[in-house]
Amino acid sequence: MNGAEKMIRILEPEIEKKCTEMRRRRHDHLAAMMFGVLALFILTVPALLVYFGMGVLLLLIPAAAAAAAFLLLSPVLFRGGLLHE
Repeated sequence: MNGAEKMIRILEPEIEKKCTEMRRRRHDHLAAMMFGVLALFILTVPALLVYFGMGVLLLLIPAAAAAAAFLLLSPVLFRGGLLHE
């Protein structure tokens, strides 16, 4: 066994921890981006419906989308992925 293999074996746990941390950061970033896009969607769709003179009952569609978005994103929010430092 040469010095490089020995060094890799010694550093393997730290490398694994760093890779796990990078994966978690990427996942949290993607979840935050998806949350932002859905929030923008929830804010703009009702405004556009009202602007174009659609009925108030058509606002139920964005409300259903908001409920679906909350249900889909609640594991991320409750786990602390978006708020975790």
